[in-house]
Amino acid sequence: IGLTLLFCTILLSACAGQVDAHVTFCNGGAWRADARLIAGGSTIDSAGGPLAADAQIKQAIDNLPRSNPSVRASWQRKSDADGHIWEIKMESDDLSTLSSALQLIGMTATSEIQDENGERRLSFSGHMGGWIDFNRYSFSLTGGKIVSSNANYVEGNTAHWDITQGGLNIEAVITETVCLERYTTPLLIVGGVIALVLVYSAVSLVFHI
Repeated sequence: IGLTLLFCTILLSACAGQVDAHVTFCNGGAWRADARLIAGGSTIDSAGGPLAADAQIKQAIDNLPRSNPSVRASWQRKSDADGHIWEIKMESDDLSTLSSALQLIGMTATSEIQDENGERRLSFSGHMGGWIDFNRYSFSLTGGKIVSSNANYVEGNTAHWDITQGGLNIEAVITETVCLERYTTPLLIVGGVIALVLVYSAVSLVFHI
């Protein structure tokens, strides 16, 4: 069951929340997605409280890697006097897993890599169900560059859609971008090893080890 549908269930009949979703296409067919589900405190409290929402969101997130082992997913809730924000993060090195991940935010999507004169491009097509009826629902795609799209507006290498009313077809062709986050951990490990080697070499010279 999609997180947006879960969110509607949590908020009963109103669906009076806000959803912001963002997908980045990385080099090599990898992708990452971030989503924020936002609701006022009084709305959530009248629908069972944030812990009830936590349990449903946790179940949906935990189920995703079971059917798609290459997908890494996590979530957290931030709460203050104004309300609650659930932050969802998903990523994978396998483009074929993107469609099932996006189902969690209520989107039916397809994506494929195309070769255009030696340039790798990703063709993305998505559709939000007409039942989406939040106060605000935004979706954005980031790549190396936006070749074409039916976005409401394009800002640099990111295309933005306002799909608050649902039922909108999302179409875009974009190139891949380098996602530095994919290399942060390996680089830190390599950097740490190099640092240890340099320290050992320096100590060896001083103490003639």
